[in-house]
Amino acid sequence: MIDLSAIRRESVLGRALRAPLRLIPPATVLPIAQGPLRGARWIVGSATHGCWLGCYEAEKQRLCVAYARPGMTVFDLGANVGFYTLLFSRLVGAAGTVHAFEPVERNLGYLRKHLALNGVSNAHVHPVAAGRRTGRADFDPSRDPRTGRVVSAATPSTLTVPVGSLDDFVYREGHPPPQLVKIDVKGGEGDVLDGSDRLLSEERPTLFVAIHGLDQWRRCYELLTRRRYRIEDLKGVVLDRDIEHDEIVATPG
Repeated sequence: MIDLSAIRRESVLGRALRAPLRLIPPATVLPIAQGPLRGARWIVGSATHGCWLGCYEAEKQRLCVAYARPGMTVFDLGANVGFYTLLFSRLVGAAGTVHAFEPVERNLGYLRKHLALNGVSNAHVHPVAAGRRTGRADFDPSRDPRTGRVVSAATPSTLTVPVGSLDDFVYREGHPPPQLVKIDVKGGEGDVLDGSDRLLSEERPTLFVAIHGLDQWRRCYELLTRRRYRIEDLKGVVLDRDIEHDEIVATPG
């Protein structure tokens, strides 16, 4: 799999490879070119070109293939425009279910369009942010739709969005528990884990967690090791608390 993201934008090769991509109209729908989502229909301007090229987060895609199985229930937290929602939908098959959580209207529009373009019937969209407790929170949507996040204080640019904890989603609302959870919530990962205490203790799902900063790394490490999770990087190397990592896989011990 060619990973365009591994080639620096500022390099001569990076500029040469990316220049033609700017000529493609943003509304163009193309089949994803390679990888486990090959052939899926994708809106070019919805996200980075790596998505429709199929090379976006190639290593993480390989892990999804390794862990997601037919019939599983998967939660996609921070679903954005639906790349991983589509991937999990394909991997779990008709007998499985994907629940996609995304609070940003712009992203929700593309997420729903991608599901419709691909005739997906086993994925359910929830227009909420995952967090510590159910309620509402201030959310900074950011100029880059990939980096919106829940914030502690409102500013002129923030929005108020609904928030739900996974414990409430499963045990109060009655949704089947997941066997696999992908978390990419731009600095809110510790709050998501706090709001999943019962789920992690009783159901023991595998977790893919994107970590944003040293404080979140240490917080997540403590939360997960206290619940007897084994923490590895994407290559399967067991991790130490004192060395920050930005992507982890947590499996029940």
